[in-house]
Amino acid sequence: MVDPLEEDTHAPYLPSIERARGEGVTAQRKVFGIPWWSVDLLSATPDEVEPLAIVIVEARIQRRVTELKDVQLTARLLDQLATAAPPEPTEFTDARTTYLLERSDISPCVACEGRPGEIVCTACAGTGRVDVTDSEGNAVMVACYLCKGHRYITCPTCEGAGHAHWARLMQVEDSAPELRYAYVPSMVDALDLAVGELFDALPDALPSCLRFDPTPRKHESAYRGEVRQMDRGFHGHGFGDALERAMLGIEALRGPGDVVHQELAAYAWPLLWLRYGSVARRAEVGLIISPADQRHRALVVPGT
Repeated sequence: MVDPLEEDTHAPYLPSIERARGEGVTAQRKVFGIPWWSVDLLSATPDEVEPLAIVIVEARIQRRVTELKDVQLTARLLDQLATAAPPEPTEFTDARTTYLLERSDISPCVACEGRPGEIVCTACAGTGRVDVTDSEGNAVMVACYLCKGHRYITCPTCEGAGHAHWARLMQVEDSAPELRYAYVPSMVDALDLAVGELFDALPDALPSCLRFDPTPRKHESAYRGEVRQMDRGFHGHGFGDALERAMLGIEALRGPGDVVHQELAAYAWPLLWLRYGSVARRAEVGLIISPADQRHRALVVPGT
């Protein structure tokens, strides 16, 4: 997880057609597919301008999943198990621990009850022989490498004793999944992909001025006190479907089990979706401040 930068202003990250023109940025679009005839869309007034924002999520979750198991084990193995739950991790870590809750008296092993102390060989399926390829590439049958032709092997549950203890175990799995991803609001497919490619490699540190609370604000309606969730957007830039998808991604990261602790940050990266219908046929332009060099980029795709 990257610590936010010191507080700064968001204004340099708000794309502007006027500022893009001042930087010499153009959005060239071929007219009727003629190679030598093109127009600069940014020099014209777009038919529609929709301010949107990409939602960038940085999240790390420390979660713990527990599973109760009833198994048979030998006294030797049971004596090696811990008898108390591991402490909850204070840092982000992956670990798996099994501890003993209770054990019963010794009883016949259920894994080898038909032949106490032995089970059918798992390598040769009890035939005593396996197929191998000789030096000349021919398939030949030889004695099984695991059971040496005996067809049975020592039972791993009771270690050949024919009896073992029933035990109740608790398996604890600690994991720390991470998410660092840019969710682009849906536009036209080609433009979505072009914008998304700019964020394939996110900056090591994101500007703190773009950070926002992803939790929607609640609004009480005049109709019978109805409470609705409102998308506040970011300085006039709506999130489209990006915020909902980002929240689903965070929820999927939490997964099963209990969340021990977490770090979560959400950033809004503004863009302008420009639509032209009267210049050189229909075209779509994404105007955005590039995360690579903080300069305007105009991404042009043919419209639908």
